[in-house]
Amino acid sequence: MSNAKSPATKPDAEIVVPQRFSTEQLAGVKSFEDAVRLAAQQHDGLVDSLELGDGFRICDDKDKLVGKHFVIMEWEYGKHLQYGLSKFVIVRLVTAQNEKVIITDGSTGIMRQLETMKEVEGRLGGINCQEGLRVSEYGLNDAQEIVEIGAADQTSKGRTFYIA
Repeated sequence: MSNAKSPATKPDAEIVVPQRFSTEQLAGVKSFEDAVRLAAQQHDGLVDSLELGDGFRICDDKDKLVGKHFVIMEWEYGKHLQYGLSKFVIVRLVTAQNEKVIITDGSTGIMRQLETMKEVEGRLGGINCQEGLRVSEYGLNDAQEIVEIGAADQTSKGRTFYIA
């Protein structure tokens, strides 16, 4: 078994190419711990996936940012092919608890607020959000029209997040 080495920085240095796992080695993996041990041996240690990219992680629930102090570092626009090329914002923010977070939004809430900020202030970042996000809930009927929460024809709820 050969250990992988980082390519040397000298132009005349030999680059060591790691060998693939043998069939016997892979057949011997019976658990996660076995896999970690074998990968670490074969590749001269493991690299944490958090070292990939910029360290920001996609937020799976914007409710976690309601009332939570954060600063918006930057945002950019994307288009969603699945929804007819509708526009949305991709926001990178850092919370007061040092969490590096990405949120996306294509609503009349956050996206519209950030579009206004860009138009009025010329900004694409640098916003201190001391109160975090807030959420507005509303009722929807079968036709996806907004109705009062609790109305007889309400069949579901909608939610829009705003920067507080």
